[in-house]
Amino acid sequence: MPRLTQQAPKYCKHKASGQAVVTLSRRQFYLGPHGTRASRREYDRHLAEWMANGRALSAETDILTFNEVAIRFWRHATVYYVKNGRPTSEQGEYRLTLKIARALYGREPVSDFTPARLKAIREKMLTEEWCRYTINRRIGRIVRVFKWGVVEGLVPLETYQALTTVEGLKKGRSKARESEPVRPVSLEDVEKTLPHLQRTVADMVRVAY
Repeated sequence: MPRLTQQAPKYCKHKASGQAVVTLSRRQFYLGPHGTRASRREYDRHLAEWMANGRALSAETDILTFNEVAIRFWRHATVYYVKNGRPTSEQGEYRLTLKIARALYGREPVSDFTPARLKAIREKMLTEEWCRYTINRRIGRIVRVFKWGVVEGLVPLETYQALTTVEGLKKGRSKARESEPVRPVSLEDVEKTLPHLQRTVADMVRVAY
C-alpha cells in the first residue's frame, strides 16, 4: 500500500512580476525577487510558521498592517513600473505617496483604513502646498494600492470600496492651489526648431502658427 505524504508548498515564481511566491492555505505570499537569498529566507519563515500552526494561517497573519501591504505593493511597483529597463516616474510618485501614508497609518490594520483616514492623509498633503491636481492624483494612487491588495487577497473588498467613495478636491472648493496654466510656446522658440525639422514637418508647424 503506498505511503501517503504531505508535500510542503513549493517556492514558485510569479511570472507577471518576477517575484518569488508561495501559496499557503489558498493565499499567496510574495517573497521578493525570485531566486534571491532574501526571498528564500522569507519562504522558509512563512513555511515554518504555517507548519507550526498546523498547516494553517495564524490569526496574526490574517491581520496585515498598512506597512505590510505597502511593502508588498512596492515590490510589485519596482517590477511593473519599468520601461526600457529603467524605472518610470510612477515609481517615484508611489515612493513619496506611500511614505506620507505610512507615516500616519503604517502600523494600523489595513482593514481599519477608512475614508476618514484617507481624507486625513489628504489634509497632510495640503500642508505640503502641492496643487490640487497633484494631490488628487496621489490620493488616487493610494486607492489603487488597496485595489491591488484586494486582487492579491491582502485587503478586504469592502475596505477598497469604501475608499472609492472619497471624491477628489474640487476647483475653488478647497485650500489647494491650482496648477500653473500651460502656456503656448513662443513664436521665437518655434522658429529656432524649424531648421532641425524635416521639410514636411516644418511646413506643418508654419501652418499651425
